[in-house]
Amino acid sequence: MDYIARFGLEFNPFLKNSKEILVENEETHEVRFRLNYLVETKGFGLLTGSPGLGKTTALRSFAASLNPSRYKVVYSSLSTLTVQEFYRLLASSFGAEPASRKIDNFKLIQSWNPANPRPPEGRACPHGQGRPRY
Repeated sequence: MDYIARFGLEFNPFLKNSKEILVENEETHEVRFRLNYLVETKGFGLLTGSPGLGKTTALRSFAASLNPSRYKVVYSSLSTLTVQEFYRLLASSFGAEPASRKIDNFKLIQSWNPANPRPPEGRACPHGQGRPRY
């Protein structure tokens, strides 16, 4: 059955990430509210849910709505990072040379300023052009 023609659809909505459609409903409004709260409080969050519920689409939509001169979005698909590895990933993503101690990486992250994206505290990223290496 050609359900695209039958139901007057513009594309196949069942394909993975099909045009990154975000269905606006009570749940997506709640996700956006909570993500806005994290932005306002400079917090960390964790978004969980069953496969196919739109977590990635909601996060991509929210990230696209942020002012890139004020915010830097860092994505990691690794779910088993330790706190130290997480801080090192963030420091590297900001163009800094990750420190060996957790507290030093935390300070690097806290001192990063998106309006002046030079590596924090003048620590250059040795692998070129301030781009993170993974």
